[in-house]
Amino acid sequence: RIVSKAEFGSYSYTLNLVSIAEVFSALGMVSGVFQLCSEKLEDKQSQDRLYKYGSSFGLCVNIVISCVLLIISYCIRLPIGGANILLRSCSFIPFFFVLPEFQLIRLRSQLKTIQYSYSNTINCACIAAFTVVGGVLCDAKGALIGRMLSYILTFALIFILFRTPVYLKPIKMESSDKKDLFS
Repeated sequence: RIVSKAEFGSYSYTLNLVSIAEVFSALGMVSGVFQLCSEKLEDKQSQDRLYKYGSSFGLCVNIVISCVLLIISYCIRLPIGGANILLRSCSFIPFFFVLPEFQLIRLRSQLKTIQYSYSNTINCACIAAFTVVGGVLCDAKGALIGRMLSYILTFALIFILFRTPVYLKPIKMESSDKKDLFS
């Protein structure tokens, strides 16, 4: 009821396109890093290397995914009216989405359940609040931009509160560890 039926149709269609792209999010690095870091609870150095490598690789993949969405929004005429403009405004959701995802799995794999719980609550509250406020202020475009801003704010709050970084700069890692991570 916040946006009109036509706007909601465009919003849903655009969000579905972004969701399809997010199937390839980080090429599974979030799950891989979580599994391997959980298995290596006693080896903090190995855990750190895996996290740094996985998050940097995953972020790079999601930058590419976001750029592909942006290119699609300019090069392909989408069948739903207004979807191209909406896709342009939210094409970087996959990049911003994965930032708090990596932070959450970092906290979870280190068994910091209280911080993980607070972070998850912050994430959900930000998504709900920013999507609704964005929708009220600027219709479907505002809802999508609000969603993207919620991921940015969540990332910043988790970083400030719990000092949980995400790495963009790639590090070197042994091929056996890479093989484990990719499999």
